Amino acid sequence: MSCANGFLLQGTTYTTLNPPGAVISSATDINDRGNITLYWLNSAGAFESSIYNGNTYKTINVPNAPKSFALGLSNEDNVAYVRMDSTGASHGALLRGAYSKFDYPNAGYTQPRGINDKRVIVGAYGTTSNGPFSGFEATY
Repeated sequence: MSCANGFLLQGTTYTTLNPPGAVISSATDINDRGNITLYWLNSAGAFESSIYNGNTYKTINVPNAPKSFALGLSNEDNVAYVRMDSTGASHGALLRGAYSKFDYPNAGYTQPRGINDKRVIVGAYGTTSNGPFSGFEATY
């Protein structure tokens, strides 16, 4: 199996970001402290999420979610996720010391994509995973 890796570009230097055990990895966000969120596929075929601090990878999977993807990272290391349920529908999750789950009201599909230091999450939602989609902004 081929391997695709996340990377960090600093000036003209590329650093490969590949958590131990990853077959494929994708770096998704970086904060002002240089911490990076990634999601990755392990050799057993399961998705994992991590924060990389420049030295170590810390696994940060959403508990009881068949799949979760860390996509947004604030300077406080709060993480916005897409979490999939057993039917394949996507929902939101937030790691802010503890995990919490959320959905846009009356949506069948919620996908957080970014988070900032003013405690705002942005993303997309829709009635089905096939769209149509609209953007949302939510505070926490």
